[in-house]
Amino acid sequence: FARRGVTMTVSVSLRPMKPADASLLYELAKANMPHPWSKRVFADCLREDYYGWVVMQGDHGLANEVAGFAVVLVQVGECQLLNICIKSSVRRQGFATVLLDQVVTFAREKKCRKIVLEVRESNTAAIAMYRRYGMIQVGRRRNYYPADSGRENALVFAMRLHHVELSVHPR
Repeated sequence: FARRGVTMTVSVSLRPMKPADASLLYELAKANMPHPWSKRVFADCLREDYYGWVVMQGDHGLANEVAGFAVVLVQVGECQLLNICIKSSVRRQGFATVLLDQVVTFAREKKCRKIVLEVRESNTAAIAMYRRYGMIQVGRRRNYYPADSGRENALVFAMRLHHVELSVHPR
């Protein structure tokens, strides 16, 4: 991964979220996000139609090596990115891109037509990343997120997915 002109060699692994991850992911979110989901919400995200992945530094899967996670909901041909979190100490090193790549690949496998997400209006780093990734802002939800003083708007981003169907025709 490149960071500010310096090439870093980091071993990265990605795996599906497991029930045992709920507490760990809650702690990661609590330390790195305003108003994180509860442990119960993380546990509920392993039901049908919900999918999640954990990205790690290295290949050992130890708690201190977890760099982040993503959770999606797939319904009616749409993949909604519900939550993505990267540990603040490893941001801007490509971990979010690894997760977004996984979400796009997965959404295509599930034949989704698009990916949709909401992001806090104040989260300028995430907004810039989504734009670099090719997502476009398609709306705004007023007073969507809880904030320290009242509520905060969400920007809605989307990315259309184009599927390439390959077929072999006999001659």
